[in-house]
Amino acid sequence: MNKLEIRKDCERLFRLKTIQDSYDLINVYLNFMIQVINNHHNDEVFSYADRDAKMVNQMMFTKVAHIKRIIEGISFQSNDGVQLNTIVDPTIVASLIRNVYETVAMFHLIYRRTKNEDEKTIIYDLWVHAGLMFRQRFENVITTAENREKFENEQKQLEQLKSEIQETNLFKELTEKNQNKILTKLAKFL
Repeated sequence: MNKLEIRKDCERLFRLKTIQDSYDLINVYLNFMIQVINNHHNDEVFSYADRDAKMVNQMMFTKVAHIKRIIEGISFQSNDGVQLNTIVDPTIVASLIRNVYETVAMFHLIYRRTKNEDEKTIIYDLWVHAGLMFRQRFENVITTAENREKFENEQKQLEQLKSEIQETNLFKELTEKNQNKILTKLAKFL
């Protein structure tokens, strides 16, 4: 491919004038992500945050693959021969697209925008803490000993995340006012 052909193909994928162009762009992303997953699967990681970065890429792959499948549309034929033409539900597509957007934003915030390991640790731990706190809201529907144990382990994990944040040099260097902002956010989740 020469420069002109590459430019023309890029323009086609940037403008997305046809459904086929959209499928082609989705395939570009899927091929990229599966190569990253395959080529970096065994790379050593040095923190939970870095381990989860790999999982986020895998999540993104499955989310985009689901979008691809959803935009192909669905059809149905009943036992008595009634047939539904192929349709695409835009509300489902929009919901999946929003989910991808939020995942990309979270990834950017934690893994691309942070300036150092302490900042990454604080933002990552806040993100994990928020997710665990969301699940803590369901304490009143726990029905098994196994779920009760999981709930209690997650409470311990919440305290560990708070301690890990407070032990970073960055947190210690913050003014008391800024430390309290973080601690207030952690407390709000409780």
